[in-house]
Amino acid sequence: GMFVWGKIPQKWKDAGALADKILYENKVFLTPGFIFGDKGKRYIRISLCCPENLLEEAIERIEAP
Repeated sequence: GMFVWGKIPQKWKDAGALADKILYENKVFLTPGFIFGDKGKRYIRISLCCPENLLEEAIERIEAP
C-alpha cells in the first residue's frame, strides 16, 4: 500500500498518545508507528489508499477547533 510516515512533535509523549487524541477528538484513525517496531515510536503512519476526498475530509476534521 501507499503510506506517509509523519514524525510527531516533541511535545507528544509518543505516537500512541497523538493517534488517540486525533481518533477520539476528530474521528480520524492514524496508525501509531510503534506497532511496526521500535524505530516507529516517534511516527504516525497515514494510509493514502482511499479516495482523495476522504483524505481532504480527514485533514479538515483534524484542523477543526
